[in-house]
Amino acid sequence: MRVLSFLLFVMVAGPASAAELLTVKVAEDVYALVGEKAQRSPTNLANNATFGVVVPPDGVVLIDPGGSWNGAAAIDAAIRALTDMPVRVVLNTGGQDHRWLGNGYWRERGARIVAAAAAVEDQRERASIQLTALSQFLREALAGTEPVFASETFDEATAFSIGSVPFEFVHAGPAHTPGDSFVWLPDRQIIFTGDIVYV
Repeated sequence: MRVLSFLLFVMVAGPASAAELLTVKVAEDVYALVGEKAQRSPTNLANNATFGVVVPPDGVVLIDPGGSWNGAAAIDAAIRALTDMPVRVVLNTGGQDHRWLGNGYWRERGARIVAAAAAVEDQRERASIQLTALSQFLREALAGTEPVFASETFDEATAFSIGSVPFEFVHAGPAHTPGDSFVWLPDRQIIFTGDIVYV
C-alpha cells in the first residue's frame, strides 16, 4: 500500500518551481526528490524524474544521479538540506540521461557508482546522442557534463548493506530502456522503480 500511495502522490505532486526538487519523505530516512514533469530545460537541468535518497547512519545512498553535472549539484543541495553525511553509493537504474549523466559529479566526490551491465552498455551506445540532445535543451546549463559509467556492474541482481540497511538492486529486464532496474529496501518494504514505472 505504501508503494501505491507514494506512486499516486508523485503522479499528482510537483515542485514549487521548475528549478526546485520537491522533497517527499517516504519513510524514516527515506526520501524522494521529485523533479519537474516536463521536457528537459535549463531550469530543470534534465532532472525531470524522481530520485531516491536513503540516509542510513553510515552515509547516503542516492538512487539516480541527475541528468547533468548541474542537475547532480541541485540534487546534492537537496540532500544537504536532509543530512551532512556524504553520498557513498549512487545507483543508476537505467539508460535515460537523468538516470546516469550526473555520475561525474558524484564520482569526483568519491561515491561508488553501481549499475546493471545492460544499463552501462545502453549508456555507452547512446551517450553521444543524449549529450547532443541535451546541448539543445540545456544549452550552457549542460557545462561540465561528461559520460562517466558505473565501475561496479551486475547482470541480474546484487545486494549490499550500508550500516544496518539492506539494499537489493535488480535488473528486471528491458522496460523503458534495456538496462532498467529497481531498488528494493526489504526492511522498509519500499521500492524505487526508476523508469520501469514512469509518468
